[in-house]
Amino acid sequence: MDYNILTEKTLGFIETFGPKLLSALTIFIIGLIVAKITKALLTKKIAKKLSDPTLTIFVANISYVLILVLTLISALSKLGVPMTSFTAIVAASALAIGLSLQKSITNITSGILILLFRPYKIGDAICVNGISGTVLDVNLLHTHFLQFDQFNVMMPNDKIISGNLINYSKSGFKLIEIKSTPLKDLSFDAAKEKIAPLLENPLIETKPQAPQIEFNASNKEVILRFWMKKAAAKTFKKDFSTDLEKALK
Repeated sequence: MDYNILTEKTLGFIETFGPKLLSALTIFIIGLIVAKITKALLTKKIAKKLSDPTLTIFVANISYVLILVLTLISALSKLGVPMTSFTAIVAASALAIGLSLQKSITNITSGILILLFRPYKIGDAICVNGISGTVLDVNLLHTHFLQFDQFNVMMPNDKIISGNLINYSKSGFKLIEIKSTPLKDLSFDAAKEKIAPLLENPLIETKPQAPQIEFNASNKEVILRFWMKKAAAKTFKKDFSTDLEKALK
């Protein structure tokens, strides 16, 4: 092997592409630093204005990715990579990814709309497409809520945006839960018969769901859940608890 020819070719390559490679590497490192600083600053600023961590993280991550993409394009351009070919590859890849993630993108868009316009928030009692429950969490893809029969539901955000939504919490209603003391000599069926007249109180609502009576076998206690107006809920719950214990004696 002619080491002189190899050395000349190596030196020639370094002379030709060395400065470009160094410039591209410098651009990429600076861009990476700028992206991280921008993400950190945006996270702090948005967090001060918005109390929602999900939206804050989403906006900060989007800015981070955009800066990295622009940095990569600039670095490749410095190396002499034809931008027309690179743009075509990126466009084709973006189209393929977009088609495969179409459903997720729709959910993310719906999630952003929910986070911006706030049709409901965590803790609200809602009814979506006939399914009722209390909102536990809202993210960019799903809304997680607990049904009144204690089943967990993860509903895609696009189903919520395109469906029929009722927010009972904004309508002045409240879900009341009352637990009895442990039953002793009384069966659950007998307890239900004694409780039924109490649930006929006109202050108890039948929407979004009729009053429910459940039995906790481990504690031998009766659990009641029903809806009523917020204004009367505080004093009513105390009086109802007293009447419940009297009825179950």
